[in-house]
Amino acid sequence: MSAVVGAANYKVGATPMLELQVTNVGKAPCVQDLADKQIVLKVYNGESRVWGSHDCEVQAGTQLRTLAVNSSVRVTITWSGLTSQPDNCSSRQRVGAGTYTLYATLSGKSGKAAQFTIS
Repeated sequence: MSAVVGAANYKVGATPMLELQVTNVGKAPCVQDLADKQIVLKVYNGESRVWGSHDCEVQAGTQLRTLAVNSSVRVTITWSGLTSQPDNCSSRQRVGAGTYTLYATLSGKSGKAAQFTIS
């Protein structure tokens, strides 16, 4: 599993495409729940956490997907480019130029991070 960004660079004010990619590297098909509540994406600027996919809303339900051997699937979230903190979405601000890191977690397990810039 890994975090993936839609582009290496975005302009200030853009809406970056943030993704979680899951690949079945096993020897048999597997079933994975790819529902919103299982996927957590977080964006950091250095050591500072600026946004999280579960800060403002988590959608209920399940989304079971069967992954064939050596196949991948991506779950995409369009980020508004606004800051957020857990349970605090009332005073959101546009992020500025800088280097950002996207971290992805699926069912509590972390994957490879991805970096991107906003200029």
